[in-house]
Amino acid sequence: MKFIIDTNIVFSGLIKNSITRKILLNPNFEFYIPDFYNIEFNKYKSYILKKFNGTEGELDKLIKLIHEKIIIVVEDEYSDKLESAEVIIGKIDNKDIPFIALALDRR
Repeated sequence: MKFIIDTNIVFSGLIKNSITRKILLNPNFEFYIPDFYNIEFNKYKSYILKKFNGTEGELDKLIKLIHEKIIIVVEDEYSDKLESAEVIIGKIDNKDIPFIALALDRR
């Protein structure tokens, strides 16, 4: 099964040992995320480390495991759907436009 996931889902899976983490690590699922994720991840990595219940080394291992499961899609692959995504999102949250565009592209 394939899913487009939001950045906060990945952050949640990194911070807490929860069902979210188990799902992210499940080999039966494929996860896609726009390359905008890289900017968000780098911006919040220190925050994630503060919230993580473990060492930096343990977090780095977990990041590697989760990142191996996520397919990061470059904007060029879904750029033709950005306008449609913007119409769908309206004024709700502009940061969600790449996620909606990717979902439209992959359906």
